[in-house]
Amino acid sequence: MTSNATDSNAMDSRKMFPNGNGQMIKMNFNVGPSQNGPEVASDIREALEQGVTVISHRSPRFYEYFAKVRREVFTYFSLPDDWKMYFLASGSEAMETACRGLIRERSLHFVNGNFSRRAYNFAKLIGKDAQIVERPDMQGFSGEPEAVPAGVDCAFFTKTETATGVATSWDYMRKFRQANPDVTVVCDVVSVAPTEPLDPELADFYFFGVQKACGLPAGLSIALCSPEAYAKAEGLQKAGFDIGANRALTTMEEYAVKDATLDTPNVLQIYLIGKAFERFNAKGLKVIKAETIAKAEQLYDWLEKSDLYFPAVKDAELRANTAVAVAFAEGVEEAQALETLSKSGFETGLGYGHLRGTMLRIANFPAHTLADHKELIDALEKVSVAKTA
Repeated sequence: MTSNATDSNAMDSRKMFPNGNGQMIKMNFNVGPSQNGPEVASDIREALEQGVTVISHRSPRFYEYFAKVRREVFTYFSLPDDWKMYFLASGSEAMETACRGLIRERSLHFVNGNFSRRAYNFAKLIGKDAQIVERPDMQGFSGEPEAVPAGVDCAFFTKTETATGVATSWDYMRKFRQANPDVTVVCDVVSVAPTEPLDPELADFYFFGVQKACGLPAGLSIALCSPEAYAKAEGLQKAGFDIGANRALTTMEEYAVKDATLDTPNVLQIYLIGKAFERFNAKGLKVIKAETIAKAEQLYDWLEKSDLYFPAVKDAELRANTAVAVAFAEGVEEAQALETLSKSGFETGLGYGHLRGTMLRIANFPAHTLADHKELIDALEKVSVAKTA
């Protein structure tokens, strides 16, 4: 393993690049889009040299790229061969596809932030009888699941609510599944994959974007669908339900069985995510998960001891590993923290929506190392120097 000193030297030598505000930074800790993996630039150069960006999506080369992603993703997560995989443009698009194709009439949404609320809003907009189990900000779902209202045929979970840094317990989902085996389960793992296993026994439909923990530019999401969920969508369509058109599960499956897509997809991103999962497989899920936990422990240990910041999520069991919510102690303001970060060449996520000004959100993805986070911590602690100088 590379030493922290070596990691730190590599960090110092990284090329500075402009963020969205035109400031020059050397590391992006935003929760999405976030820091690209160190190999992405060379992967893009290779793609350009090989003409990846100009190939037809009706060509054998594209079919090979499609098949490679499925092979690498299924190997990494140990998914059954009869599961299905689809490419979409974003997590939100996958969310809508699930709402249209997997809800017969009544859905149940476990909501504890802006992103988990999005699927609930989508379900209502398309005319479904959407029910809600809601938690206040910075709280989540653990312990014994609530009773399911009569008639619910689909439930939506968000493994990590990126807006608040709260994680839903896998055990909570397992108990829900055991108590409600006939309910289709959809799980948003946008801020999780590839740092944790995806258990095919816990959900029928998982989806994630590539711009967070996968370390790629935004513009692609992957949906993973069980044969049971697909059969449900097919049945709903035959029964006259509107399950969508271009992004209907049945439409996508018609082409996916041929390693193809109906419309022209983001071929470059498909190529890149294939390369990324090839590297994830070489390293292994167990190692990536262990490294993610170690980095999260470092961040939360710092927050528990700091005089300037504290964990925004009080319940340690609900704290997300990949999106760490950092609250300000009395006297510390967002502007101070951002100024200090800017001077050090770092960018983090801010409070989302109505939580703006109350916290920072720090990404903990495979592209970030222990040394990267340590340097970020040291930078944030310089706010005290600015206050007392």
